[in-house]
Amino acid sequence: DLLLTVFTIGGALLTGAAVCTACHRIRRTVFDLQQQLHALAYQDTLTGLPNRRAFMEGLDDTRAPCFFLMIDIDNFKQINDALGHAVGDMVLIEVGKVLRATSQRHHFARLGGEEFAVAACLPDSAAAGQLAQTIVDAVHSIQMHDLHLSVSIGLAERDAEEAAASWMRRADAALYAAKTGGKNRYAMADPVLRMA
Repeated sequence: DLLLTVFTIGGALLTGAAVCTACHRIRRTVFDLQQQLHALAYQDTLTGLPNRRAFMEGLDDTRAPCFFLMIDIDNFKQINDALGHAVGDMVLIEVGKVLRATSQRHHFARLGGEEFAVAACLPDSAAAGQLAQTIVDAVHSIQMHDLHLSVSIGLAERDAEEAAASWMRRADAALYAAKTGGKNRYAMADPVLRMA
């Protein structure tokens, strides 16, 4: 009778230990899957940078003075057409590395295609212009496949009452001005017009 009790208790303990181990494995698997889902939802798979969704959600935390940099790789379609999408992907990865190195203290992302963005809370437009020029220079120093890469940047300061969509539109207009002004440069957006 004592032997049966010992076996029963031992079996119950072994079963309990097996159940605890299985539960721990399941919790670990669920945690890993949650991490993977978060990465898929908020990270650009090619560059490893935050994606548009992560960037847009983070814009709510920005406070004035804050500057939006809309960044576009110059002549990207020609690079893809002439050298193939594999080289185009390498260009995107290299520009992503530049953003990671130059904008570490700021909110940055790959928005999609050849467009990237930085939201930088800086003391003034001179500091924002310096950041934009640093990015332009760093990208232009990249040499790969006999390419001299360049980016154009539209830079807009956020008005205290301005919606994020308006802020981004003004940066996009400044990006267009940088492109038409010769590329490999940045241009500052006009300030928000206030009605009297």
